[in-house]
Amino acid sequence: MHGRGALLGAVDQSLGADEFDHDEAARLLLLALACSSPNPGDRPTMPQVLQVLTKAAPPPEVPLFKPRFVWPPEGGANFQLSDVEVTTSGTGTDDGVSTRATQSTSYDSFQPHTAPNSSDGYFPALSSGR
Repeated sequence: MHGRGALLGAVDQSLGADEFDHDEAARLLLLALACSSPNPGDRPTMPQVLQVLTKAAPPPEVPLFKPRFVWPPEGGANFQLSDVEVTTSGTGTDDGVSTRATQSTSYDSFQPHTAPNSSDGYFPALSSGR
């Protein structure tokens, strides 16, 4: 809706057009869009979110079109994925002969590059590897 210039179309219609502050709704919807960016580095920080919520700062600029997904995330929080196992299996029958196939993939660890705006200072329990 934002890309079509109809951001306020996301507001619950049961409120009625005159029953809510249009500027506040637009400000909060823009903030929500910024917070839900698929790329962590594009999301506002919690202090920035609080400033927008308390009207101490304007809402962040949000592109009219959904940004592309990037993996591993650019400028995202530091995280580690370890001890993950993915297993797929299937069975089938062809001319009365039963077959079974199984594929298993394991990842011992995955750790992307540490971003310059890492969350180390905000979430010490996460950054210590626990």
